[in-house]
Amino acid sequence: MIFDSATKKHLVPTIFMHIQKTAGTSLVSHIRSHYGDKNVMSHADHLAGFTEAERPTFFRAENITARHNNIPFISGHFGYSFCSAFMKDRYSFTFLRDPAERILSSYYYYRSQPPELYHVYALAHEKSLEEFLQLGLTDPAIKGYIWNNQAWQLAHGYSNNNGRGLLKFSEDEISELALKNIKTFSFVGTMENFQRDFDIVLKALDIPLPKKILKENVGNNRPAVKDLPESTQELLRKLTAIEQPIYDFILTGKFESPTPSLCAESYSADSIAEHLSAGLMSRSGDAAFIEFKGRITQSAPKLMSVLKEMHRTAVSAKVPAAVNSFLASTLDVNIVDVDFPACRDSGLFTNTFAPARILCSLAKFCKNSEPASNFLRKLTNADSKNYRFFVAYSWLLMEEGHWREAADAALQARKLKSYDLAIAKAVNNTQKALYDNGLAPDIPPNLRTDNNQRFCQMAFTDIRILSTNYGKGKISVFNCSCGSWQLVSFAEDLSWNSEDMQEFRRSILTGNYKYCDDARCTLLRDGSLPLKKNIANQYFRKIIDNNLVILPEGPHNAQLAYDFDCNLSCPSCRAKVYKMDDVTLTAFDDMASKLVVPLLPSIKSLRISQAGEALASRHSMRLLKSLTPDKYPNLKVLLLTNMALVSPKKWEELGESAKCIKTISMSIDGATQKTVEKLRRGLKWPRLLEALDFVRSLRKNGELELVNLTCVIQKSNYMELEDLLKLASEYCVDTLSVAPLFSPGSYNPNEYFEENVSNPNNKLFTHCKEHIERCKKLHAEMMLNKKEIELSGSSVPNISWYLW
Repeated sequence: MIFDSATKKHLVPTIFMHIQKTAGTSLVSHIRSHYGDKNVMSHADHLAGFTEAERPTFFRAENITARHNNIPFISGHFGYSFCSAFMKDRYSFTFLRDPAERILSSYYYYRSQPPELYHVYALAHEKSLEEFLQLGLTDPAIKGYIWNNQAWQLAHGYSNNNGRGLLKFSEDEISELALKNIKTFSFVGTMENFQRDFDIVLKALDIPLPKKILKENVGNNRPAVKDLPESTQELLRKLTAIEQPIYDFILTGKFESPTPSLCAESYSADSIAEHLSAGLMSRSGDAAFIEFKGRITQSAPKLMSVLKEMHRTAVSAKVPAAVNSFLASTLDVNIVDVDFPACRDSGLFTNTFAPARILCSLAKFCKNSEPASNFLRKLTNADSKNYRFFVAYSWLLMEEGHWREAADAALQARKLKSYDLAIAKAVNNTQKALYDNGLAPDIPPNLRTDNNQRFCQMAFTDIRILSTNYGKGKISVFNCSCGSWQLVSFAEDLSWNSEDMQEFRRSILTGNYKYCDDARCTLLRDGSLPLKKNIANQYFRKIIDNNLVILPEGPHNAQLAYDFDCNLSCPSCRAKVYKMDDVTLTAFDDMASKLVVPLLPSIKSLRISQAGEALASRHSMRLLKSLTPDKYPNLKVLLLTNMALVSPKKWEELGESAKCIKTISMSIDGATQKTVEKLRRGLKWPRLLEALDFVRSLRKNGELELVNLTCVIQKSNYMELEDLLKLASEYCVDTLSVAPLFSPGSYNPNEYFEENVSNPNNKLFTHCKEHIERCKKLHAEMMLNKKEIELSGSSVPNISWYLW
């Protein structure tokens, strides 16, 4: 950090690559109020005082840093080639914006400015929007302003020292460089998530958060992209083809292309520990540390929580002064604990493995005279309820040959947390070590958490196809029935026996389950997977005995969750009705013919669609109509639907394909007209009752084998749970599933918190639990009278609660 005597503040050296029309002016204005004018360089200030003839010499990296390196906060409309000269010793960040919206904003901004100032302003005044966009594809003078401008800035950009302009780069080179360079920033935010990302930057810079952000230099008097003619939208797509995947990556945390290998983690525990240990030898506030803190802020918030625990316990345990000093300097920034997708996708921070390994590695790197295990012993003494410390302590004791103490530490961890994959391994390994060294008569025969000897069949039978950019043509696949259980997805080679899928299956056969989220997977968490030795199925027996990762058969179960087309706009899901364009439709049709159709002969259970409404989609309806009993006699389709289009007429339209539909899962978030029409925007209560009556007739006639009803519990409907159970019973539902409000949908953060009554911090949480207990009591009463209820023509549904 830099201490400014005038403001008497410690200032974090920072570089901000300010891409035009991304709300950077608002951000710089607030930072300036904290840093002071003399400590901030913004906009085109970096060019001040230089003639055009002098600029080529000025833009040499050594001259750049010599002139400006003493300025704590540097920002401007420069590209990566200028920015990179400062990034090594500074917190670095940039903001992106939806590419099409950014172009629109630029055009209408140019029109608001005096035309005599710049050529681009004059053209914006002279040309219509569509004419101006067309120039962006052909006219070099305009192309530099709007054609994939964000990608160009990230790849190379303005203010470079080699005179190499936009037209001297190929499209592939721009894309490749932009994707490479974007990963070197400490943080990359988006204008669409401005409030959240603005807060993250301010916390990293140790600047107080404002009560309200007033965006400066913003114009609102313009149309939205969605309201433009299709021809204009097509021009915008052409102008943003390179930068759109990059923007989508920042928004979702996933690269579309290229996709990181499954085997390559974003961070390894040892590499993090090396960064941490390097800090022990550095002075507090070292620039390299600031950069590392920025990276942790963006991609590893859960690691920060571990470090905070370490800092707290280190103080009370009186660990070596260097360690404590390091931890204190590392934690001098308040971190927002956000579940970044990049963090989750790496699979690194989801269970005890990584934090414990980092603790072990840090202990080893401390380079003090005492054994590494002593460092962790002090932590366990200081915080006897932190199971991570005991796991790490157990591992280090094992390495040092202290098997009895290692076993005790592992068992203590298991007392503190009944299930965790890393704890299971620690217990198993230490018990085996006791046996191998003659310290125990036998290994406990049935450790409940022994997953090393257990087998999960899903990686060998299931495939789940999802969209990676909200149903706009890009997809990835999972090898698990539940997307939240698997920590990685595959987006390059989507074939059934791809290298990534082989690696995932290998992790099951070796028993390490390193790509599985043991905190969410109920099978792992409960230790309910079958033991390998007890598997009798011939197919699985062959896989286990021969360690097969290349499978002779295709998947048995498939879920299609990539088609977002829907006729409703339920607030728990989306803000508006979504319908794919013709380009996306063609892409999905092509993907289905190449990926889905070849798998169909082996598939026994096919789930359609968990992303939208299949009956409202041109693509899904085409696929459904191709599924007939004569082609696929063993295929059973599970149709997930919002019920708005379920009717005898729709079944007639499906023809023979309707005979393949054996299960209907109805998504209904209410039991009264007022609630249904509020939470199922576009669905009318009478229409729902007609659809329910039709499904009941299909179930009674034996055309359907199972009828499910699912409900997302929220503030608007939790008091209707008993009525929902009665409704399910009346219409012969077999199973009722109640799930929490997993995502905000169209709710803003405050609304989402209020609606999410299954959150223990919600003020209605206790009241919600009371209604759940009432529903359970009603269900118990119905079970006692099951025969009578069924004789009356109703049912007693089974209930699954997926809440706590």
